[in-house]
Amino acid sequence: MTGSAHVRGGNGDSGAAICNLSKTTISGPALSDVSVGKHTSFVINAIDSSGRMCHSSLSLSCLIVCARPDHLKAGGLSFVVTISDVVGNKSFDVPVADKGNGLYSVNFVLSKVGDYLIKVELDGSHVAGSPFVCSAKEGII
Repeated sequence: MTGSAHVRGGNGDSGAAICNLSKTTISGPALSDVSVGKHTSFVINAIDSSGRMCHSSLSLSCLIVCARPDHLKAGGLSFVVTISDVVGNKSFDVPVADKGNGLYSVNFVLSKVGDYLIKVELDGSHVAGSPFVCSAKEGII
């Protein structure tokens, strides 16, 4: 399955909502030029196919059914964020904080000047626009 993750009860009803990766949005200062050595961030806004927030706070039995049946998780969505330099020499995963309301925050610091690719994935599929390019520069406020 590409482009979606099934979330049971994620929108507050008993049916299966689908987190639609083409409707899920990313916003924040980290998606443009950032200052080297300073904290930066962005937010993932998980949206289902009906345009509603896709989250687990309204359901006690929310399960994410991923492409692999052995990969069931309780709770919120498991976004994976990876940042790498554009030549692919170095990469690292960044923690994603589930806010419990369909929003997921990502915070990090880039320590060297350069261009970076930010990949945002759910169950191996990229959200719309991923990967993003972020430029780390000296002296940006």
